[in-house]
Amino acid sequence: MATIVGAVVLMLGGFEVPALPFLLALVGLSVVDAGLRYAVIRRRALR
Repeated sequence: MATIVGAVVLMLGGFEVPALPFLLALVGLSVVDAGLRYAVIRRRALR
């Protein structure tokens, strides 16, 4: 969802962003998302 919102903002705002930092940020968000999901599932399983 954040990727879609970010892409629309960049498209409508006319900002030019180099691809590498944008892709690295996307990978970072994916890692954080996976870690949070893992933590939540593990916590629920230990209850």
